[in-house]
Amino acid sequence: MKPPKLANILLITLMVLSTGSLAEEPEANLLRLEDKDENLSAKITDVAWITGQWRGEMFGGLAEEVWNPPFGDTMTGTYTLQKDGKAVFHEIMTIREIDSSLTLRLKHINPDMTSWEEKDDFVEFALVKIEKDVVYFDGLTLKKDGDNGLTIYMRMQQEGEEAHSMELKYKRIVTDGVDHSGRGGCDR
Repeated sequence: MKPPKLANILLITLMVLSTGSLAEEPEANLLRLEDKDENLSAKITDVAWITGQWRGEMFGGLAEEVWNPPFGDTMTGTYTLQKDGKAVFHEIMTIREIDSSLTLRLKHINPDMTSWEEKDDFVEFALVKIEKDVVYFDGLTLKKDGDNGLTIYMRMQQEGEEAHSMELKYKRIVTDGVDHSGRGGCDR
């Protein structure tokens, strides 16, 4: 399968995501780059709480997002959406310290390992604000919900249509009876 052109990425992403949870409430949890405090600085350890293996039902299937602990100035993550036991698409993600702040970058990958974006392209979200257990990127927010929950809020916009917000809910999973969060005592 030939990867889609960059112009089609947004359309494809929105078609996949359009079956997700749409609500007006998530908009209150999203910030834009113009809301950024110019004196904002952050370290990768400030978002180490994202570390873990997370699953949730969304987009008509089952999604899994895995974030590795900080390693140097970076955290790496993966996302997979599956429907009927088959992968629909993947994302490779990084959160990196860049210029005394944090930047989240991701690349979409088809199941056959072809990329949606061109070779050197990726989707980027700049840090806008950071609080204890909440990190606000431009149009994307990650929020810790207790020890076992992660909620992601996203702003989506299809060309020619108004933007809408989505809320994605994940639960921490435990594999092989071992809690890999480093916190102990998590439920499945």
